[in-house]
Amino acid sequence: MDSVPDPVNPRGAGDDDGPRGRWYTPGGSSHPGVAPPMDLVWLALAIGAGGCIALQAAANGSLRSAIGSPWHAAFFSICGTMITALAFMLVARPPAPALAAVRGTPWWNWIGGPLGAMIVLTGAALISKLGSAAFISAFVGGQLILSLILDHFGWMDLPQQPITAGRLAGAAMVFGGVLLVRYF
Repeated sequence: MDSVPDPVNPRGAGDDDGPRGRWYTPGGSSHPGVAPPMDLVWLALAIGAGGCIALQAAANGSLRSAIGSPWHAAFFSICGTMITALAFMLVARPPAPALAAVRGTPWWNWIGGPLGAMIVLTGAALISKLGSAAFISAFVGGQLILSLILDHFGWMDLPQQPITAGRLAGAAMVFGGVLLVRYF
């Protein structure tokens, strides 16, 4: 039987990961907890994006070394982001969102740009001090802790997923990995 969205998921149809963090199969499953095939594709794409973050941080760190300024390295990196986004918009020509939708978005929907700039600046400044593996593992550790908090409270329109012993153990393993990568 195919897995379907969890019926108690507040996000509705099309979201395969329910609030319990597992896939739901009506009437039970002979393979509980087994990801549907498309989820494996999405995970592979996420892993590829994570690899791009490592490449981006290394490139920004190298640019900082070459030009002597983390501020300028971040600026030039973000210029590249803007040029790429503009090129995509010109080629794809997606329809513009309704003005009412733009005006009605919560304030925290707009913090992605400034946070992205902080991420780029931090990578440009710290990767030469920590090394790529330590920087990225610490980066992922920070993402994981805040993600657990966001999920637990259901902030920013995320489905609520409580912090469990298993999730905390996973986070502890990541932080153990950060220490191993940095100091051993």
